[in-house]
Amino acid sequence: MPTVTNSEVNAIIAGASNIRGGDNPPFTVDDFKAIYPQFWEQVPAPIVSDPGAEPDGIAAEAPDSQSDYILKPFVPDEVIEMYVEFAHACVSIGRYRKSWKMCMGLFIAHFLTMYLQTLADPENASPQSLAIAGQTKGLMAQKSVDQVSASYDFSHVMQDLDGWGAWKLTAFGVQLATLAKAYGMGGMRVS
Repeated sequence: MPTVTNSEVNAIIAGASNIRGGDNPPFTVDDFKAIYPQFWEQVPAPIVSDPGAEPDGIAAEAPDSQSDYILKPFVPDEVIEMYVEFAHACVSIGRYRKSWKMCMGLFIAHFLTMYLQTLADPENASPQSLAIAGQTKGLMAQKSVDQVSASYDFSHVMQDLDGWGAWKLTAFGVQLATLAKAYGMGGMRVS
């Protein structure tokens, strides 16, 4: 009977656990911006007397010589960077392989969308407005205006994502959860 070493046993256990390790390649805010530019707005470029100086108070990229606008993020740079780091901790290239960049983008876009849903006007903020901004928001089930009404029922579609919690609250999260389920299924064959 052949002898099995501890490293062989550990390799078998690691493969059976469906946990993937390893380091991710670089993925930056600029990579995210290339995939999801809708999280930035075009604003007129400030007039700068010293071309080498950066404009005060604008967290954005410098315009190129052809442009008269710059891209300014809808959320603070620090928040975007925080979610990029969070995505690196949660989305492994070992799991998603060639879909990894797409999954990183979906992960970050999901959390930025959730962040945007909680924004309150800082000029007129009150405890009540902050509480309202922080409330959980679900899918609209029914809305009426005058004689027109609309109702959406996603229960059949979303049933397949039971247990995925907040991932169901954005289209980005639903896409990522769908991919995560597909990649976590193990071996399968589609003919």
